[in-house]
Amino acid sequence: MLIVGAGAVGGFIAEELARIGFSPLCLVDPDTLEVENLVRHPLGAPDLGQSKALALAGKIRRDFPSCDATGHHADFLGLHVDQQRSLVGAADVVVAATDSAACQRHVNRVALAVGKPAVYPAIWVDPQIRDAEVGEILWVLPGRRTPCYECAAAFR
Repeated sequence: MLIVGAGAVGGFIAEELARIGFSPLCLVDPDTLEVENLVRHPLGAPDLGQSKALALAGKIRRDFPSCDATGHHADFLGLHVDQQRSLVGAADVVVAATDSAACQRHVNRVALAVGKPAVYPAIWVDPQIRDAEVGEILWVLPGRRTPCYECAAAFR
């Protein structure tokens, strides 16, 4: 499984997948853990300043030794197209848990091109409702008549 985004949403998804036996897990995230992340992230104060993807992969390997977790401290958008396709192609499912709509749209295009299912978990806001009151999980299953991410999220 490939998880693009190892922040609050992607981090907890990765831990829960490892807990129930998913392996391998590949985490991609360009960010480092900052103080403001501590209240909503599975990593703690000892990991401040560390790569979220690398530190979380290490934590998962320690906590769930049967899980082969790897981390890539990288922006998925900045990876060479061949590496993007390779990461997506090696996964059974891609989880796009980033807070970047541009990255999610790009993951959608790569997953569709490679023919891999992708899931887009999100908490989002709308000016007419209060912050973080809408949660959604969108599955894109190539060849199964589901909408692609760009079609389903076009209203945003």
